Amino acid sequence: MGQKNKPSALGGLAAALQKAGLATKEQVEQTEAEKRERDLKAYRASLGLTEPAAKSAASYREQVDAINAWFAEQLRRAPDLMARLTGERALALAIQGTPATPEAVRAVELALGFPLPPSFAAFLLEVGSVAFLGPWSDATTRVEDLAAASASLEADVTLTAERFARAAEGAGVTLDLNAPRRLLHVSEDRGGEPVFALCARRDASGEAPVFMRFHDEPDALYDPSADFRQWFSARLARFQEELQQWLARGAPL
Repeated sequence: MGQKNKPSALGGLAAALQKAGLATKEQVEQTEAEKRERDLKAYRASLGLTEPAAKSAASYREQVDAINAWFAEQLRRAPDLMARLTGERALALAIQGTPATPEAVRAVELALGFPLPPSFAAFLLEVGSVAFLGPWSDATTRVEDLAAASASLEADVTLTAERFARAAEGAGVTLDLNAPRRLLHVSEDRGGEPVFALCARRDASGEAPVFMRFHDEPDALYDPSADFRQWFSARLARFQEELQQWLARGAPL
């Protein structure tokens, strides 16, 4: 996942209109936001989910923008630290590439053999992937990497399947050892450790619980969340605390 972060690009017609001077930056951004909303609605409809998706107080984009604005203010107050960061590395969360398309989401679901949890699909369609600033270079899983990353995680868990099942039971989730686990690798954390959705266990809305697992600790699961949206919000809160500690120590980012 450690490729160079790229700024998000504006899509097709909207970008062309802005370049030609026929639309303002704000109009282009509104057009892109409306397209993402239509894509999400179409995706949910393809799953037979007609109710509106549950929303937190802020969208994924708003959460990303909020922590980047907060970090920019911290750097403004510490010009010596700002001097050590340049370009994209001055962002706490750097969006990688562009949001996923509904076609890309459907293709990866076909490759996986099961639908994505709605909150994670919404993240892919709204944001795509983000890279976390810091010494670990962690990032959420890009849509094009989902199948391979999830297969690798499944292979690792298979080596200690019974211990994984006991760890899940300790977290309140009962697994059938003879049934597919349907692990979905959604992010890295703490230096490349997997964060995953346990898609064999879903609620009525199609959401799946999310956990973090150290690859060398098969008997425990960490950071339990009801779904990806809850995990992402909690991760950003912890990420802000980490950034505060690094800034206070003057530690390299």
